Amino acid sequence: MALLLVLALPALAMELGTNDAGTLSTSSTQRQAYDLLSDAFGPGFNGKLTVVGVLHRPAETAAAEALRRELAA
Repeated sequence: MALLLVLALPALAMELGTNDAGTLSTSSTQRQAYDLLSDAFGPGFNGKLTVVGVLHRPAETAAAEALRRELAA
C-alpha cells in the first residue's frame, strides 16, 4: 500500500487545463495573432468558454441545442 501511495504522489502536482495559442512559440504567427487580439480586446478575450449541463428530459435537449447555436453565433 505504501508503494502505491509513493507512486501516486506526482498526481498531487498535476495541473489540468486546456491549451491555446498562448502556449506556442512567440515567433509563430498563431501566437502573434493571439497576442494582438489579447492586447486589443483585453484579458480573457482569448479564453475558452466551456458550458456543462445535465439533461434529464428530451425537451431539455432541444433547449440545449438552441443555446449552443446562440453561443456559436
